[in-house]
Amino acid sequence: MIKKIFISMLTIIVCLFVIEVALHFTKHSRFANPIYKKNYKQLYTLAPNQKYPFIGVLASTNSLGIRGEEIPKIKPLDTFRIISLGDSITFGVGLADNQTYPYLSGKMLFDYKTKDNKKIEVVNMGIGGYCIVYGLQHLKNNGLQLNPDVITMAFSGGNDGRVDRISAIKRLQDWDNFFGRSMLVTIIRNAVRRNLKLCEKIVPIEDYQRLLQEMVNLAKSNNKKLLFIVLPWRAQVYPYDTTEDVLSKYQEAVEKEKEGYSDRSIYYEVLTYSNLTGLMERGVRTNNIPSFLSKHFSSGIYSQKNDNMQVEKLNTDALKIYRSGNYFDALKKLFESERICETYPMTHYYLGVVYGDMGNISEMNKEFDKSVELSKSSFLQYQTTLRKVAKANNISVADVLIAFQIKHKEGFFIDQAHHSVDGARVVAEEVKRALLENNLI
Repeated sequence: MIKKIFISMLTIIVCLFVIEVALHFTKHSRFANPIYKKNYKQLYTLAPNQKYPFIGVLASTNSLGIRGEEIPKIKPLDTFRIISLGDSITFGVGLADNQTYPYLSGKMLFDYKTKDNKKIEVVNMGIGGYCIVYGLQHLKNNGLQLNPDVITMAFSGGNDGRVDRISAIKRLQDWDNFFGRSMLVTIIRNAVRRNLKLCEKIVPIEDYQRLLQEMVNLAKSNNKKLLFIVLPWRAQVYPYDTTEDVLSKYQEAVEKEKEGYSDRSIYYEVLTYSNLTGLMERGVRTNNIPSFLSKHFSSGIYSQKNDNMQVEKLNTDALKIYRSGNYFDALKKLFESERICETYPMTHYYLGVVYGDMGNISEMNKEFDKSVELSKSSFLQYQTTLRKVAKANNISVADVLIAFQIKHKEGFFIDQAHHSVDGARVVAEEVKRALLENNLI
């Protein structure tokens, strides 16, 4: 009897082993896009020496699995190295290797030398789909190995605030041991989650704040300078362009998922709208989201178009004055803007920024909290949290949201998130400005 049980168990184990091995030769074991490869420490990373088109534009990786041209892993003695951490915006989806903002910022800094006469090099370490959870692991596992002098960090809520089947922290925990990495276990686990129809924030805001602080501590303990970058989404820069029926877009995405189009609770086209402040941080049932959307977010982000057009003009003027260093006159313009439309969230964000630079932390926090409360999008929740952590730790910020607002022109985006060549150039200019003005170089 014992012998039969042993043989049965051995047979089951052998069958499971054969299935596991077989699965490693199927599509489940690899990415459809060869530029990505699995990495158990940070879920996935870029594969070395690959070329693949994104939105019709070819992207390439070097022998280190970094986008762009070859660089030596060991930093040359005559080089001041800056690494750029970020998601697909930093990576540069839809842009050629020489059009991404890290490349352009490096080009803009080409003629500059450090105080000890070193040339400046900017390395694009952006990876599509990354949030601060994977970005922090990428810094620990790969970024610090390049011995950077400055780290720029551009995780400001785009991916962090989305909803997905499971949070990024839990997803990493799934892969924390051999059993969790099993292809068979992964398929079963994903099927169960899909059937439960549960989703949650990829990085809940309290985890985001904690991980920002961890990144600050890591940089300081390794004697590295740090620059935070605030990257806006299209709806923040052009609030009147968002005219889609969000509920219909969401339901359309769910139908695509049923057809096997995507293993996400919300398809990319509507990921922007999953960044809603009112969505619970954890444990939302996906079939409850349509009723939430229809109640809170029927179409567009802002409705008072005429008033807000005037507000936009005042805010642009205020930010130009702010950048000249005249904080009090900038406040006057923003107060005038607030009187016209006190419920416009971006006005309160800009007020918070100005108060922060004036050293009035109490008013800064008050205005930031008000901007989050008024906004239907949670982007500001993450962006203001980034600003607060930066201020508490004396970390410099390159605010592209402000840079785009000052330029105030069309053509900076190719979709809801990713930049055109013109947009990437503005980001590069803002990064260069922040590096030089804050004596990071």
